[in-house]
Amino acid sequence: MLEYTVRYVTRKKNKTMFLEVRVSNPRAISLYENRGFTIVGRRPDYYQASEGREDAIIMRLELDSKSGVSP
Repeated sequence: MLEYTVRYVTRKKNKTMFLEVRVSNPRAISLYENRGFTIVGRRPDYYQASEGREDAIIMRLELDSKSGVSP
């Protein structure tokens, strides 16, 4: 699904893709980093959690030849 979405937004001539992920989800963070996303920010208390709130990590992927996507 991630690869489909990256290809889709690239075909729409977007240059950058952003996503947010819970800080408590290291497997997803690793998946996104392995795909080329980099951490660019943090949203404190963004998600509702079982005990209070949880931060979100903001990640960015530049959509160019490095992203491995052919437009």
